[in-house]
Amino acid sequence: MENKLSNRQLIKALNNGEAYAFNFLYKEWFQILCFFAMKITGSREDAEDIVATTLTQFYHANNKFDHVYNLEAFLYRSVRNACINHIKKLQSQSDNAEEYSYLVDYQDEDTIENIKIKAELLNEIISEVKKLPELYRQVFELSVMKGLKNDEIASRLNISPSNVTTRKNRAINMLRLRLSEEGLLVLYVLVLRSFH
Repeated sequence: MENKLSNRQLIKALNNGEAYAFNFLYKEWFQILCFFAMKITGSREDAEDIVATTLTQFYHANNKFDHVYNLEAFLYRSVRNACINHIKKLQSQSDNAEEYSYLVDYQDEDTIENIKIKAELLNEIISEVKKLPELYRQVFELSVMKGLKNDEIASRLNISPSNVTTRKNRAINMLRLRLSEEGLLVLYVLVLRSFH
């Protein structure tokens, strides 16, 4: 098996019920689709459940996806529809339907496209963060992705706070050299959020 599968190869392998194809699909798409779904549902847990269910259904529906020519569009649309159904279910179960009304705005195609772009940019950043040397990656993830303060990171990793600052700055500089222009903008927003 190749490390990378084309969409056509992936769909064929999924239609044949190949377990490696599901693992590949999950590895390549789970995180980015979760971010996408989380922006629609407002809940990380709901987003993870929706994406896991959608990918599992896709895998178990053998020979039903020969007509899928654009896998990316199909996955985003499937997750979006599952999110909208989830929101509608929450609204119908709630005594106060307005409690979830703000989420209905995510049916708009422009909004969905914006969320998709953000998800792809975040995925680019996450992919590059994974390639950082472990010393820098740990500090970056704890600081920027998890929002921990320098002294908390220092305590957790058993290093000095100044070492945390140095590692974080070096990680940011490495990412700056690797990311696209749009990815850099998202990175800067993430970094700025981690300083408050």
